[in-house]
Formats: sequence, structure tokens, C-alpha cells
Amino acid sequence: MADQSASLPAVTEMDVAFSPEAPAVTEMDLALNQEVAAIEGQVAVENEAEAMMPAEEKEEQETGRKRKWDTVDVGDDDIMDTDDNGEGGSDEEEEAVLPVVPAVPQAMMQVEVEPPLQESPLQRLVDECRVLLAGRSQHSVPPSPLTVSRIIALFNGISPDDIRLDRDFNISRVMKAAAFLHPMTVIGAKYIYDCEDFTVAIFYLPAGTVMPLHDHPGMTVFSKLIAGTAHVESFDWVSPAIYGPGKHCMYSHHYIYTSLIPSLPVFFSAASTMRLAKRVRDHDVSAEEHRTWVLYPSTGGNLHRFIAARDEPCAFLDVLTPPYSTGNHRQCTFYDDYSFNLHRNHEYGRKMSTRKKRGLIWMKPVSADIPRDARIVPMKYNGPPVV
Repeated sequence: MADQSASLPAVTEMDVAFSPEAPAVTEMDLALNQEVAAIEGQVAVENEAEAMMPAEEKEEQETGRKRKWDTVDVGDDDIMDTDDNGEGGSDEEEEAVLPVVPAVPQAMMQVEVEPPLQESPLQRLVDECRVLLAGRSQHSVPPSPLTVSRIIALFNGISPDDIRLDRDFNISRVMKAAAFLHPMTVIGAKYIYDCEDFTVAIFYLPAGTVMPLHDHPGMTVFSKLIAGTAHVESFDWVSPAIYGPGKHCMYSHHYIYTSLIPSLPVFFSAASTMRLAKRVRDHDVSAEEHRTWVLYPSTGGNLHRFIAARDEPCAFLDVLTPPYSTGNHRQCTFYDDYSFNLHRNHEYGRKMSTRKKRGLIWMKPVSADIPRDARIVPMKYNGPPVV
């Protein structure tokens, strides 16, 4: 019997040909299978070569891959496209490694760091005066030139904004009192800091107001016009002391003691109270000049008065060292002034030219208190805190 197995297809091939669940194997499928097998073989070769690669070279290659990935735009649609051969991306393209962001506690995220507080120019002035003027209450010797220059520099750094003058000029008690008591002189006084060695104060003068002529016995005063304009007149005593006609008054050092201070005895009569002074300043000043001037116990214009401009108020910042004190014979005295021609035949001016005589003024003490036609209104300091 002839062998019929050669004329019949193999069982496996029949199963494949007639099975409804398996599609027919085409030449394209066989070609694709061969190409996939080739790619898998290439990948296997590359993996084996990478396994044998030194660690340093492997790390360098990995870094290069990441840099290449970073240059690709994530939103580019071409990343997901196939190449011209219909193949997808190779296995060499790896996903970008995102950096790990450490978690920040919520409490730390909510903390707001406040900037350090800056010391106000006025506070800086007071702090340095505590050191520079320490012990000044015990004597009347002027501060050293170095101390004077340092305090002047601090004065020059203070502006109206540092004192907040805008709150005082328009609605202050000084302006209201000036309008109500007109034509009486009304002056505002605001004491910022006071101790036994020095006093820091601001004096306000409404428009057209005159600060009466007064002295600063044994004192050094730093003064600066910080707002407005004013006319300044200042004088120093002629040395040695020259008195008007009449009995000579008893005069001790730099101080004239008046009978208006109950605790002090009377040292002069009404006929002998005039004393000769010389003019030091007689000019207009403006806050725009940012100028600080200094008067000393016997020089610099220890006696002075201010006249505010007619159309605007003005304000002065002062440091007085040592401050006024009745017990230490530093009581403020107000004066009336007269031309030298009042006693033009005085022997002091016999050999003096007319021009020089014009600079001489007779001073007569009026009161140890502010004159009756003037009022000083205390004001509350509203600027930056000073301690």
C-alpha cells in the first residue's frame, strides 16, 4: 500500500490554514518578524556591551542622554511620531528625571521676616548727646570742637519729615491760640527730650510772631530752622562789661540776677540795669539752607530773638546744654534793647566811629519770665518715639 502521507498536508499546516481563529501568514508578516528579531538581537548586543562598560563611561553616557532629553520641547507632537520606516521611538529615549523638591513645612512658609527697625534721626541725636554731653550740668565750659562738629552733623541730617511738622502747622493749638489772642505773641514749645545735661525742643512761631529777646546764661545752644523763614538778631556782651549811667550794679561772672526771682536777692537798682552788647547777626534765614548755628556762653550770639515771616510760620529745633535751671543760676532773662545813642556821650564810644556805634546795643533786663504780651503754648510731640 502506497504511503499517502506525502500527498497530504501536515496536520500543523492544515490547522493553521483552516482554523478560523488564526489569520493566514503573509510574506509581510514574515518580513516584519525577521526585522523585529534583528532589532531584538541588536538591543541584546548593546545591553551586553553596556554591562561590560566602565562605571565612569556609563555615567557620562547617562548624562548625555539627559541633556539630549532636556533640549526637546515636551509639547512637540513630533516626539510621539514614527520615523519614515513606520517604526516607533527607540528604547534609548528615556523619560526625563524630575528633581525632587524637598517639602517645606507650612509653618515656615507662613513666617514673614520683618525688616530691622531703623533708628530715627532724632533718636540718633539724643543717643549721641547722652554720650557727648554727659556731665554738662556741672559746668558751663563749652563742648570741645569735635563734639560741636559731631552734633552739627546730626542736626544737618534732620528734616521736617523726621519730626512730622505737617501735623502741627495747620491744626495745632498754637495756630488756634494765635488767631484767638491776636495781637498777643503766641509761641509753641514742644519738648522732645529733657535731662539734667541737655534739652531737645522745638519752638513754633506763627506767621509774623516775634520770639522776644532773651539770653542763655552759661549755656551752649545748637539751633536750626527746620521750616519756614525768619529774621534772626543775636548779640554778645561787650567784654569787659560796660554799664549805662547811674550806680554800678553788682555783677557776678556771666549772670545778672533780677529781683523778679523771689529766691534771689536784689543786686541792682532800676537806674543801673543797662549793659552794653554788640550785634553778631542781623539777617534772614531759611529752612532750605539746612544751616545749623551754635551760640556759646560768651560768643556766637548768646542773646537772640527771632521774627517769623509775615506770610508763613516757622519752626526751630534746639539743643540746649546745660538746660535752663533756676537753682544753677541759668534762669532765662528777657530784655529790651536800645540804640547806643541813648547814651551817646558814654565814654566807651568817645573814640569810636559812627559805624561801630551802630553795632552796639544797650540791653535792659525786663523779666525772668516771658513778657506779659506773649504766651508759650505747650504742645504734644507727635513724631517718632524718642526714649
